[in-house]
Amino acid sequence: MKIICDSSSIITLADNCLFYIVEALSRKGTDFLIPVAVKKEIFNTPISTRKFKFEAVRVGEAIRKGWLKVYDSEKPKREVRKIANKIMDASNELFFVGRKPLRLIQYGEAEALALARVIGVNTILVDEKNTRMIIENPEAMAEFIGRRIGKNVSVNRNALKALKHELRGLEVIRSVEVVMVALEQGLLDHYVQKNDGTSKKDLVLGLLYALKKSGCAISEDEIREYYRMKVK
Repeated sequence: MKIICDSSSIITLADNCLFYIVEALSRKGTDFLIPVAVKKEIFNTPISTRKFKFEAVRVGEAIRKGWLKVYDSEKPKREVRKIANKIMDASNELFFVGRKPLRLIQYGEAEALALARVIGVNTILVDEKNTRMIIENPEAMAEFIGRRIGKNVSVNRNALKALKHELRGLEVIRSVEVVMVALEQGLLDHYVQKNDGTSKKDLVLGLLYALKKSGCAISEDEIREYYRMKVK
């Protein structure tokens, strides 16, 4: 299985010291791929800072050992850039407040989406809500943004049509889905120790809220449903 990763999901996992899940799942046959622009966002830029340096070090280890693969083939890279620019243009001309367009996604996100199209991968790992809604239900996003900012949001129908064409067939998963798979496979069992009072209930609820706090777009209803399914 191949999964294209956006920066947001990688940051969520690294922020919660769960990046070893990527290693474990990659050893079981899952390829986690990122485009060059995402590598810049999660490694090249943060490695030069103090605040995010250690996260970047962990990401660098994953890239060096092949758990996280940078897709950098020259011919597809040109096509990726071409489609990424189309996605950027359509996304950031999709919604308007008055005459002002709303900027919805960054280039790294657009390049991840474009890479999925170019190499024929249908699954994209992304935690950022805007990107997820653009893929799954861009029409509903206008209403969501309007409620959030308290203003009327108009939709550019031509941009909407172009965006749907570029994003057709993509399936979104989030870091929470990856972590729940890891939970089912026993990759987090070492956190539960009966002799110190920790339980699976503590683990599951702690994971869900930690992921939400780190930026994974998961609702309270979804947290309750995951808790119900995983704690029996």
